Amino acid sequence: MELIRNHSDDALNLTVKGRLDGYWADHLAKELAEILRNGVHQVRLDLSDVSFMSSAGIGTLVHFYKEFKAIHGAFSVVRVSAQVRTLLSLTKLDTLLIADSVAAPAAAAASKP
Repeated sequence: MELIRNHSDDALNLTVKGRLDGYWADHLAKELAEILRNGVHQVRLDLSDVSFMSSAGIGTLVHFYKEFKAIHGAFSVVRVSAQVRTLLSLTKLDTLLIADSVAAPAAAAASKP
């Protein structure tokens, strides 16, 4: 797994590439914990190059979603691979974690006559 940090004006963009299994979920958790310790309050996660995500990966995402929410920060997934989107959809976590999933239902409802 590869982690790539990119800073923008309002958030830290973190790109994850590879498999997000039990072993690598621990590495991601350490990276996110360090980001929090450094005072970053907004993180956008790009999972578009993640080919596999285990329950440990899901647990890490949910844990840090709660951690950022507790400090009135923001933690969201902005891009996902088809495999990850399916998994998050099946677990009903897509609307919680994926940034475009929250906006998409509202936009669809607004476009209906």
